[in-house]
Amino acid sequence: MQGVRGTALTFRADDGQVLNVDMSEVGADTRRALSTNEAVTVMGFPGKSNQFRAEHIQPDSAEAARVGQGAAPAAVKEPPSQRLRGQVVGVAPSSIDLKTDDGHVMVVDLRQVDPSIINSLRSGESVTVVGHVRDNGTRFDARDVMKDSR
Repeated sequence: MQGVRGTALTFRADDGQVLNVDMSEVGADTRRALSTNEAVTVMGFPGKSNQFRAEHIQPDSAEAARVGQGAAPAAVKEPPSQRLRGQVVGVAPSSIDLKTDDGHVMVVDLRQVDPSIINSLRSGESVTVVGHVRDNGTRFDARDVMKDSR
């Protein structure tokens, strides 16, 4: 990451391409935590030319940054993030019930998600959540929630 200003990010991809990233859909807490020269993974959608619309930004671990600089990977200590997509069927102050696209209902813990995102969620909305499954697949700890446009 080369620079951050408000909801704009200048990002150098692994292939050397410099992208102008719109972060307006990324949580405010996530945006505030970013710093210049930090290694991050940006997920979202490409736009015209060197434009990109981010829906999620995740800091890379020190290990991922080291591997990106040509070092051999070591054993991974933290599982990779997972994504769940589905429809919100219930909203509580720190969790939602999500009916996944395959029909399962899962409790999604939102305690690590930006409060402004949590407050905007409504039953019936289609969302994608990023985080980790726990409790034998019955719960999901979310780090971010993105509203889908379907």
